[in-house]
Amino acid sequence: MDEKLLRTMQVYDSYERRFAQVRAGQPLRRPWLAGDREEILAAARDVLSFREPLIPVIRPLSGTLERFEGYSVEHLLFESWPRFYGSSLYRPDGGGKRPLVLVCPGHGEEGRLTDCYQRMAQRLALQGAYVLLSDNIGQGERAPFGHAHCVAPFYCGLTLQGLIVMETVAWVRYLAAQPFVDETRIGACGNSGGGTLCTFLAALCPELAALSASGYPSEFGYILQKERRHCACNLLPHYAGRLEMWELLSLFAPRPLLLEQGTLDNLIPYDLFRRNARKVQAAYEQYLAARVEVYGEEKAA
Repeated sequence: MDEKLLRTMQVYDSYERRFAQVRAGQPLRRPWLAGDREEILAAARDVLSFREPLIPVIRPLSGTLERFEGYSVEHLLFESWPRFYGSSLYRPDGGGKRPLVLVCPGHGEEGRLTDCYQRMAQRLALQGAYVLLSDNIGQGERAPFGHAHCVAPFYCGLTLQGLIVMETVAWVRYLAAQPFVDETRIGACGNSGGGTLCTFLAALCPELAALSASGYPSEFGYILQKERRHCACNLLPHYAGRLEMWELLSLFAPRPLLLEQGTLDNLIPYDLFRRNARKVQAAYEQYLAARVEVYGEEKAA
């Protein structure tokens, strides 16, 4: 008998049992009720180390403008926290207040410069929207900030994912205050790592009017078990048994929400996506039903 292999099997079995016990003890919250919504929001802030005083103030430093047919690209140099820099703003031709869309890239060597994100930003700008296309901390052109050692912030009571969310919220607040942005029509969309960001923005960015998350919405319990090679930036302390993705996404109700997943995705099992989406849909329906009950059918409609 291979004792080393047997020991490995025992360790994995122990972890599986612990995750099962945690899941069995997790309460079923009702995100359509104010008390439970606050409970979910508090848990999200806690696991991310998301704190209002830590949200930076965006400070544009310089930028160059590159013009194309129908839109232009402002290559911005901004500072959020000291020595944290980025990003690009796509500007449609014409005046007046316009909608704003945040395109949130996922993991990848080229980050926001990946062809699909560039095409998406260009298309949205040609349709008349401003588009913020910014790499997450430590990804793409911001790789020197570090992403490979993304558990390091744990040592000082922070999380990399929390820093990413706080910086994005800071960008939304900054741009919402600009005279050229229609602050009532701000949306965000993201895939993979961008889908992670959008999942947390659903709960923590009330300024957003519409949201689309793809390539990520499933279950935190699955992500935590690390059967597949998910980036360690997905790991957060103390959220096993305390928080699930469907709860975060349900806090976006009643605003428009689009969840997507590829059936052949090799990282996120489609059944887990469907289970998450089913719960979100049920919460949306309950939320709308509760509004009808409280305010009356005519006003809620």
